[in-house]
Amino acid sequence: MSRIFLFCHGFGLSNSYWKEIVPYFKEEECIFLSYQNNFSYCPNIKDKNIEYIAIGHSLGFIKIQMLEINIKYFIGLNAFTNFLGFNNEIYKKRYREYTIFKKNILKFTDKTLKKFYEQCGINNFYQPIDINTNNLENDLFLLKQNHFMKNNTKTLIINSINDQVVSHDLTKDNFINQSISLIMMPDGKHSLGISDADKIANIIFDFIS
Repeated sequence: MSRIFLFCHGFGLSNSYWKEIVPYFKEEECIFLSYQNNFSYCPNIKDKNIEYIAIGHSLGFIKIQMLEINIKYFIGLNAFTNFLGFNNEIYKKRYREYTIFKKNILKFTDKTLKKFYEQCGINNFYQPIDINTNNLENDLFLLKQNHFMKNNTKTLIINSINDQVVSHDLTKDNFINQSISLIMMPDGKHSLGISDADKIANIIFDFIS
């Protein structure tokens, strides 16, 4: 049976997010879902002889789960299911931060994205895309929602202890009681796949082997 890897980058980024990890998948068929085009292109889901392996970064993990596709494995990098958190104290803190972020990114998009990139640990290497306002508002709305993982799909979450965007506390809040595989990297901030690309690729291949 053949397999296809589906990649989906996160909020405010482009497909260039996967530039560092792509060489480790050179023997595989890969599709990079176009986040900014709202997934206008999706793979053929009628072929039962193909295994789909979905890899999503940050909000891309949520986006890729929203596709009506039969996925065999989900892998989330710097991922979450509830960006604001279930715990009341975590929720109050993150909701305040989210409110400020939403106000700033709608009013000062470039400046706010630059600061966001710095938080991610990406700095200016990957330039911001031209974000459609409607898509931006839709993504901000998704960040406020509680999303549910597809429990019948084998899932691996790889997050960073020093992630300033998806904190260690939020990771525990979202995933500690879930029947998934969870790996916490000591470094990498909110840019796993750019940082530690070789290690992340090896972990992914070990998981699906």
